[in-house]
Amino acid sequence: AVTPVQQLSVLRVSRIFQICHLVDLLRVTPFFGHLWVFMVSFRRSLAAICWIAFLMTTMIYCMALVLLSAVTGVCLSETDGSEQIGTEASLLCTQFGSLRSSMMTLFQAVFGGMLWGEVLDALSVIGEFYQVLLVAFIVTM
Repeated sequence: AVTPVQQLSVLRVSRIFQICHLVDLLRVTPFFGHLWVFMVSFRRSLAAICWIAFLMTTMIYCMALVLLSAVTGVCLSETDGSEQIGTEASLLCTQFGSLRSSMMTLFQAVFGGMLWGEVLDALSVIGEFYQVLLVAFIVTM
């Protein structure tokens, strides 16, 4: 007599064979053959994709730190109330007032979520050097 545990083991093994057969069938079928090639090439390029993501995040982080340190004086004088700050300086403090917002602004400027010309105009408050630095950063990315 077959016990329920043995019957369950046989069912598991047959299910594994069915899944393997389905994977083989998908690989051999012409339409899914192209999908198979895509999946294999994606898997092989995954390490390069991870390195690129790491390098881009590191570059955005470093640039955000540079711009944050440059903008801090403008933002502090805005909260002091000692000077009358214009709308560009207010926009600058909104875009680069914290590390998170600086990184998000740079990410959006690089990948099209925000027009980088607007960010460039806002940087005119702190000087042309930072505008040139932003253009070099955008071109590099």
